[in-house]
Amino acid sequence: MRDLHSEGLLKLSPRKGDTVRRIDPDEVREMAELCELLEPHCARLVAERITEDELVEARRLQSEMEAVDFETYFSLNRAFHSYLYECARSPRLANMLRSIHDSTPSYLPMAFARVRERHDEGLAEHREFLDACEARDGARDARIMTRHWRPVSRSSLARRRNSSKPAAASKVR
Repeated sequence: MRDLHSEGLLKLSPRKGDTVRRIDPDEVREMAELCELLEPHCARLVAERITEDELVEARRLQSEMEAVDFETYFSLNRAFHSYLYECARSPRLANMLRSIHDSTPSYLPMAFARVRERHDEGLAEHREFLDACEARDGARDARIMTRHWRPVSRSSLARRRNSSKPAAASKVR
């Protein structure tokens, strides 16, 4: 329960107890838009600053992602992106991106749930990204990362348009 509270998925209401936090489509959209803005900047920094050893580790993580099932992919994808944030050597940017992802653990996989082919597309984009890192091409990495996040943003906006109000909160027993 403490983990669910820290992740923002439960909220404590006086005399009501714990309730499952509403999924606010506007919040989902905002998170996706922030990632679409910040991730390309981070990608540019990674291309400029990643070491050869870090690139080897990133490729190892990529290979691991390619060898797992669809459901396991999401946790490894999160680890892959988090690792790359460190390679950017911009602690505040890394903390901002992690904070966005950590506050919405269930949102990003939701964005891909209906579009299974995003799994393969995401893996291909990761490979392109790492190739651009190896070439030290920050501008290309930024474009790849923009393309990588665009489906999440579009999916979030589509859900927002189809939902007139947030889902009702549920009481946790």
